[in-house]
Amino acid sequence: MAKKENQTPETGAAPETNNNAPETGGKKPVKNRAFRAGGYSIVVSVVVIAIVVVVNMLVGLLPATATQLDLTPGQIFELGEQTETIVGGLEDDITFYWLVQNGQEDNYVTQSLDRYAALSDKIHIEKKDPLVHPNFATQYTTDTLYNNSLIVVNGERSKYVSYNDIVTSVYDSATGGYAYQYEAESAITSAIDYVTSDDLPVVYILQGHGELTLPTEMRKAVQKQNITFANLNLLSTPAVPEDADALFIYAPERDLSTEETALLKEYLMGGGNLLVITDYLNGELLPNLQGLMAYYGVEVQDGFVFEGNNNRNLRGVPYYLLPQISSHAITTPLIDEGFYVLMPIAQGLTVTGDTRDTLTVTEILKTTEQSYSKVAGFNLTTEAMEEGDIVGPFAVGTVMTETVGDTTTNVVWYTASELLNPEISTLVAGGNQDLFVNTMAWMCERDQAIAIHAKSLTAEQLTIPSSAITALSVVFIGVVPVVLIAIGVIVMVRRRRR
Repeated sequence: MAKKENQTPETGAAPETNNNAPETGGKKPVKNRAFRAGGYSIVVSVVVIAIVVVVNMLVGLLPATATQLDLTPGQIFELGEQTETIVGGLEDDITFYWLVQNGQEDNYVTQSLDRYAALSDKIHIEKKDPLVHPNFATQYTTDTLYNNSLIVVNGERSKYVSYNDIVTSVYDSATGGYAYQYEAESAITSAIDYVTSDDLPVVYILQGHGELTLPTEMRKAVQKQNITFANLNLLSTPAVPEDADALFIYAPERDLSTEETALLKEYLMGGGNLLVITDYLNGELLPNLQGLMAYYGVEVQDGFVFEGNNNRNLRGVPYYLLPQISSHAITTPLIDEGFYVLMPIAQGLTVTGDTRDTLTVTEILKTTEQSYSKVAGFNLTTEAMEEGDIVGPFAVGTVMTETVGDTTTNVVWYTASELLNPEISTLVAGGNQDLFVNTMAWMCERDQAIAIHAKSLTAEQLTIPSSAITALSVVFIGVVPVVLIAIGVIVMVRRRRR
């Protein structure tokens, strides 16, 4: 039997109709609203994506210093004020040729170069893959090439910065191992200064009297000031070379000859500069050298100095002196940064009473009134002060400056060769090295010493004093839980009252 037209498939009955239903013209309101909501979502998504793209483009135009936060311990990528001054004052375009194989870019070097480029639009960085350009570096250096090294170029001036000068290792006698340091800033900033400087000073090191060899670390630290060292033997050279910005005498075992002393005095009276570092020689004298120093107003005392003030010696060792530092152009950076200088087995200096009006003597390193000089020296039988010992205070570092007309002479004297021992310097966080670098830079009239410290790549532990641990324990174990419980009770009471 045929079904009626309006019957349902299951029952054959006519479907119920709602005569009160509103007319919709065949459209379904729910689907229409869903369609509109979907359209809005698509529009909003497009707008958000467009905003993100624009923001990314704008951020990409910002310098690395604004977009790359240095969260490393010690902020090893942050560039200091000296670098900002040197780079910010560039007048010439400087090119960094980055010698690196494709895909082997060191992440640390990458971040450092980005920050240099962000400081000035005068700095341009170009990668040179040694495999693609095998002969490129030979036009600038004959040194051994290492991946991630740099060649800094300004016109015809260039300087090679080896990766071994960027990441260095220092032997730690306490652990018997090596600690790695990141020295990119000091190496790169020094290279920039080198290729942009017109005057590169020369310091001659006197030879022929059993002098000590200048430690490599100290030599490199001064060379980063773009100061060149050369050797000088006055027994075979009739005069101090004309290009000498300063002379350096480092711990001679034997005295100068009369002829050498005369040549040095002639050089100084003509406006020369001299740094002298002497050692205690267990009673032996260097009369010609000491006579030259006496001419400039300073005399050395017998024996070597013991410091009776334990705040001014190292861990209670009385002959490891931590002298008081007086203000001078050489020492001001150390004072500002709170550095110490460590002087082991130093002789005491005193200013003579009859200095010339043209001569000024400044005691930049000085012991306290509790210090004394043990005349017995290495033959001493007691560290205590005894009859015959000389009462302090003493200078262990002096600056003598004499100005006659337009001619100025500078003489600096330190009385402990261990001052330049790198391991001794590390005991005072590099203070000795900074003193040496600042002395050389001052004598050579370098306007600004590039005394940028290396930054450790060794993870350091957070050290918290016992008193701070107790305070933090009270806060986190006592105060914080009580506060949280009180907040919970207040919230619960308010909810129950509703």
